[in-house]
Amino acid sequence: MRLFLLLLTILGSSKAHAEARLHLTTDRPVVIVVNMIPHTVGDSAGTSITFGDSKEGNQRIPVRNLVGQELWQGTLLVKRGMLTTARWQNKELVVVDEQPLKRAPKYRPYNSKNTGASTARTSQQLRDLANQNQPVDADAQLLDLVAAQDETLAPVPASTDAPPPETATASAATEPFDGEVRLLVPVGSGAVITLVSRERSWSNVWMDGQLLWEYRGKSQRIRIHLPAGPHQLEFKDFQDRNTWAAGTLQTAPHAPVEIRFGMSTGAEAFETPEAWAPNN
Repeated sequence: MRLFLLLLTILGSSKAHAEARLHLTTDRPVVIVVNMIPHTVGDSAGTSITFGDSKEGNQRIPVRNLVGQELWQGTLLVKRGMLTTARWQNKELVVVDEQPLKRAPKYRPYNSKNTGASTARTSQQLRDLANQNQPVDADAQLLDLVAAQDETLAPVPASTDAPPPETATASAATEPFDGEVRLLVPVGSGAVITLVSRERSWSNVWMDGQLLWEYRGKSQRIRIHLPAGPHQLEFKDFQDRNTWAAGTLQTAPHAPVEIRFGMSTGAEAFETPEAWAPNN
């Protein structure tokens, strides 16, 4: 009997750590689609999504405005046993924090022995649960979100004063990227590369022996946040029969690299050309 109870405890513990959670926040109302389910995120409190066992990993996530227009599409890595927090800001969905999932605290059932502060906390929890069960007017909530977005997107009167040079540079750095964004590490914790296909020919890009990008003619560029250091890149046709170019890319924080490639042109680095060393 004791062995049976021990097995149940172990199974329950492993199940508790088998899930992953993604918490989404935003600086303006948007619709974030995860696993083909839209989630309207309208304030700083955000919303949380739980992934069951084997459902974690890279998640392809589109972001739309409240009228259904796509604003961004990329991939976020949600790790097992972790709470990943991502925020929609500057027209991009970025990972801002990762923390281990904590087990829910065990509360004693309410009885006559619970007195003082413990009783007060339990009563407050019951009131919170009752408030959560109140019906929500979904139409009124959506109208509030639309009004908030209209106010956020309202045009700002033009200024006659030219911005200082540092302000102009900062504005250019936050311009939206017109391709796919993929996060292999949180923003700011690694290096950044941009891959640009010079042709419409379908292709595969491999990094360190793993398939990194399947280009199929939709968007000719992708920006990837990846661990800093050397990486082996291979550019092939979409059937992986012919290698167009291969070499070593040395990446470092604050040193973005753009690689342009094609079937007839091979691969060439820009911005930091010395970072790319093609194989002989």
